Amino acid sequence: MADTSGHQRFSFLSGEEFELGLMVSNTSGKTLTYHVGSSGPVVIFQILQGDSVVATSVDGYAFLMVVVTGHIQPGQSLGERWRGPNTPARNPQIVLDPGPYTVRASFVGFDEVEIEPVSPIAFSIVQ
Repeated sequence: MADTSGHQRFSFLSGEEFELGLMVSNTSGKTLTYHVGSSGPVVIFQILQGDSVVATSVDGYAFLMVVVTGHIQPGQSLGERWRGPNTPARNPQIVLDPGPYTVRASFVGFDEVEIEPVSPIAFSIVQ
């Protein structure tokens, strides 16, 4: 999590955008296969306040329901970035109210290896 200049931060002003990113690197020494259950991204970010999802990196988008297979060669990485809390397709755009939030990221599954779950990231919005 970072500001739009790339500096790691966990506190933002109401209305301020921020960058989220998640990457997995293949250190296994073999080609890894992954499957995506739609034509969407390989990582989905969710912003939660308490137990409620208030925004995601796929808000407003529609994806074809096809299974896409991909491969990551040894030493290569795969990931996604999102400038939150809105997507260009979200209508209306939201402004996060001041308070505590959590970001969760989910990654596609791999056939040969299991990726450890990504720990949620706590951040806050201030006035």
